[in-house]
Amino acid sequence: AIENIAGAGILTLNHNAVINGLKNVRLPGRMDIIRNSPRVILDGAHNALAARALADEITTLNYDRLHLVLGMTEGHNPDEFLAEFAPLVASVTTTRTHWSRGLDEQIIADAARNLGLVALSMQDPTAAVMHALSQAEPNDIVLVTGSFYVLGDLDTEIIKRF
Repeated sequence: AIENIAGAGILTLNHNAVINGLKNVRLPGRMDIIRNSPRVILDGAHNALAARALADEITTLNYDRLHLVLGMTEGHNPDEFLAEFAPLVASVTTTRTHWSRGLDEQIIADAARNLGLVALSMQDPTAAVMHALSQAEPNDIVLVTGSFYVLGDLDTEIIKRF
């Protein structure tokens, strides 16, 4: 967009400034590590395609076990999403966003069980993350995903202090 504006002669573009600015971009909720040991990663992936990309990225990391905390919104398919993570996860905790279109955490848990995964359901997203943290060892990952709405409902300060 800035290149188009500069091309129209509305402003002068300094390419080095653009490059330096992009180096410092941070996108909360995309492979967003908010704590280490155990590592807590927040990612707003919400469909099967995004789940595949996220699962691929997780496999590049060094960790012992993956604890998935998953909350989704209506209209998204938990079966397809979970299928991408089924071979990777040690535990699944399902939750629901406080937003009115949050998908019932029991539906997500049923989808996990259909894939042979053990799943625990908790309505509150922060409580779900705290539960996963209580199961995690220092070199594990707790991955919170499925919806930016779920990420927005988290009390990250409590999670960081746990």
